[in-house]
Amino acid sequence: MSYLKKRLFLAESKVKNYEEQYGVTLTQLEAEGLPDNADYRMHEDYIMWGHWSDVIGRIKADIAALESIVKHGLYLGELSYAGL
Repeated sequence: MSYLKKRLFLAESKVKNYEEQYGVTLTQLEAEGLPDNADYRMHEDYIMWGHWSDVIGRIKADIAALESIVKHGLYLGELSYAGL
């Protein structure tokens, strides 16, 4: 869990940095499209921005799954095959 939270912090920091640098969220940028005068750097940043945004979503899903396991435990089904 600690690893996931550190990775989430990194990903959120990357996304925040892009938002501050370009003054727009990724959602807004995707809705409006890249500016006509966007240079190669902005195109590269856009690709990495999307990557880090996807990472955030995956990590949040992983954290939620682990928290559910901690809260409810694992269902192992019937243990009749275990020689009981």
